Amino acid sequence: MNSIFKILVTSRMFQIWMVILVLPIMLGSCRKDSASGSGGEPKLVINVGGIVAPVQPNPIKASSAIELEGISASNTNVKPSIKVGQFSMDLQASKEDMDLNLSQPNILSSTPRSVSNNGALKSAVVKMSAGVKYRVLLVNTLTQQVEMDFVATAGEMLEIAVVEGRTYQWCAYSYNSSDEADLGSVNLVAPTIYSKPDKPLLFATGQITTVLGTTPISINFQHQMAQLKVEVDTKGMFGDIVDISASFAANTIKGGEFNLLTGAFQGNLYTEEGVGLLNFKNKDTSSNQVKVASFYTADVNCNSFEVQFADLNVKLINGNTESLAGKFPDGGSVTFGTYNGSSKGKVLNGVMKMWKVFPRKTILHIEGNAAFSYGASVPTLASGAFLRNSYNFGPQSNYMRIEGFDYVVISPVANSLRDKLANPATYPDVVIAGMFAGFNAADYDALYNYIERGGVVFLMIETETPNVENFMSKIFGTPIDAVIHDAAGAVYKMTTEDADVLNYCFGDVRGVYWGEDGSHSLYLNGIPASSVISYTGSSRNFAAATGLTMFRHKTKHFFYVGDTSFLSCNKLNGETSSYIYFPFATTTDGHDFPVPKSKFGELAAPGSPDYPQFNYVNYAKVYNAVIFGNVFARLVATSHYMGINRNP
Repeated sequence: MNSIFKILVTSRMFQIWMVILVLPIMLGSCRKDSASGSGGEPKLVINVGGIVAPVQPNPIKASSAIELEGISASNTNVKPSIKVGQFSMDLQASKEDMDLNLSQPNILSSTPRSVSNNGALKSAVVKMSAGVKYRVLLVNTLTQQVEMDFVATAGEMLEIAVVEGRTYQWCAYSYNSSDEADLGSVNLVAPTIYSKPDKPLLFATGQITTVLGTTPISINFQHQMAQLKVEVDTKGMFGDIVDISASFAANTIKGGEFNLLTGAFQGNLYTEEGVGLLNFKNKDTSSNQVKVASFYTADVNCNSFEVQFADLNVKLINGNTESLAGKFPDGGSVTFGTYNGSSKGKVLNGVMKMWKVFPRKTILHIEGNAAFSYGASVPTLASGAFLRNSYNFGPQSNYMRIEGFDYVVISPVANSLRDKLANPATYPDVVIAGMFAGFNAADYDALYNYIERGGVVFLMIETETPNVENFMSKIFGTPIDAVIHDAAGAVYKMTTEDADVLNYCFGDVRGVYWGEDGSHSLYLNGIPASSVISYTGSSRNFAAATGLTMFRHKTKHFFYVGDTSFLSCNKLNGETSSYIYFPFATTTDGHDFPVPKSKFGELAAPGSPDYPQFNYVNYAKVYNAVIFGNVFARLVATSHYMGINRNP
């Protein structure tokens, strides 16, 4: 009996001790937003986590439709929206997440200690730029009175001394500006703020109960407005925008009074009267061919918007200015929409793409090797198929609009080019030449005369001959030396300059590689730097050498690359699995669209500029096809705008 009693007593004591040990843990787990500190005076430690950017489906882009009054982009598949003579214009409407040009998205966790209104414990969040100002208000949940407010800076920790055991609703707002004056003042009795048409409105809120020690808050802001963005693109005309004047239609941009306690706009929205003309800026700082302008609206249910264009003038390659606004119907009115659903935190894009539909042109192909289409003449091989596919070059192409080409092919045998260019009246519009040593002095003289009359040439040669040096010396008016370097599989890195050529119209090839096919490259020494835009010099995986391997003449319509087989391919489309041959690649989807070849390049030699980057594990992507497409399109446009002297 005594032993049984001892057991019961021991068991009861064990239970009491367990209650003593477990009870604080249970109570702590039930407390809302308990502190992570280990004691001390109660305080809040506030940091900005970022701006919530929830992952959305790919934006739906709508082609344009034409209406009787003005022109309108809507959710249709009708295109183009307008065509007047050789001018055409497409409109596109799309909706996407707001882009504040912040850093790349990170996945941040919202913990129970930093509850925000992002609606999930894990959200895609973009980091707010350091230095951006925001205001934090602390509202006593019992009295519903604002007890404190502070201005803080993103990237810096804010500490606030508080009363232990008090529950606060915190709210924060920002206009994504580093200027504290933009935050304005807040009536703490009835805390409201007003939207701004030129800035986003960011807001976050949550609830916290203070304890001894540190209570952290991580603020994840959310957008409260929609952004209306207008983009005007004249790349398809190969022209710079020199004058543009446009404004939103009346009543388009709405403002509102935002209640910081409810986290919503209150009352009726109002029209922002002081918006005025759109302030267009270059989308790419190195190009004047795409300009964008935007404002913010509190009307997040906007399903369309109208823009009135007063002026739109484009300077073409030949220096002439063409006025486009007069070509719009209904006095330059353009409507973008329909945008479905709420647009809070979204950009409503309205894009206008301007095109010149070029008339039919004649290409003279000097074909150095028809087995691999060095001169892009063979329709059953990739480079020739690329030129002949209307998806790439056609009246409705989204890359270069042209009525088509006529093709003339000759072989690079002595006197063949001399004879073909004997009569200026029958000059071709463009010459594509991929050849070895077949041409004699008379052929090069004929090519020189053609260029001097405004002729357009895409020249690929790699043979070191006196004829080549004499031709180049005449072009530049100074002695030029031609020297062979490198070997099959050499790769060359493109410049990052000349955006209007290298970033249009088949892709951005600034800072990428091209690959040498099968043999060596011809370097030219003595080229005056002021006469050309240099694209590449020495290879990156062979010993460094002097001279230029690719350039475009600044005043003559002449492009050079020191590889005869720059366009080499041995199939209709796709790419060939070789690291030193056939660098020209296209898609296999029926479009024959130019793409980089995914793996190319010889093993980098010790001491070469990029050693040991290319090592049979890390290969280069080479963009021969895309470079050719961009440069060739520019040459076609140059031929049209500048013209060729075909007088006897």
